[in-house]
Parts: sequence; C-alpha cells; structure tokens
Amino acid sequence: MSLTTDRLTLEPLTAVDIPAFVADRQDAEAARCQSWSAGYSTDDAERLLAAQADGRLPSPGAWPQLALHETSAGDSTGALVGVVALHRLDDQPDTFEVGVTRIRAAVSRTDAPHRLE
Repeated sequence: MSLTTDRLTLEPLTAVDIPAFVADRQDAEAARCQSWSAGYSTDDAERLLAAQADGRLPSPGAWPQLALHETSAGDSTGALVGVVALHRLDDQPDTFEVGVTRIRAAVSRTDAPHRLE
C-alpha cells in the first residue's frame, strides 16, 4: 500500500532503500538529534525490515518505518528522501504518534518540508 502526491510517495521500506537508509542513520549529525546511534548497520536495517514485513499497524510501543520517496511522473521511482515512523501509544492504543525524518543528503534536492494534514 502507498500514498502518492505529485512530489512524494509514502510506502513501506524495502531492501532497495537499505543503502540510503543506513547512510542516513550513520550520519553522526543526524543521529545526534535522534534515538539511534551513528553505528547503525546494514544488519540493523535488514532486521528492521524483517520485523515489519507483515505490513500491519504497529503494536503499542513499536515504531515501524515507512519510506518517503521523491515522486516522478506519478511513480515512486525517486530517491529515498525521508522516513516516516508510526508509534501506537501504549496508554491510548487507538492513537498514533508520527515521526518524520528528512534525509540530510536529500534536503538540497527537495524544497521546504511538506506539511502533514
């Protein structure tokens, strides 16, 4: 399942995204502002993908990651430019927190951050 606009596509992370995803997680400046360390590895990313392979909404406390790709002519063939995480709250299981991380290497290629509406 995916959600596509004229500029971005939100869809599950896949193995194709791993190199860009890991490179972003290994960016010390990005990691400084997040909950991961710059020691994030390809093995870590592969475990993450395997853990969320069923595509279901997260259980309370989990943070599944979704890819945010540039959209080209209505297709999500573009580069990974960010990641969206969904977090189901423990004390309010029908409520989700959304986290958005833009990949620093892609910021110069994209315009100002898009709003969540």
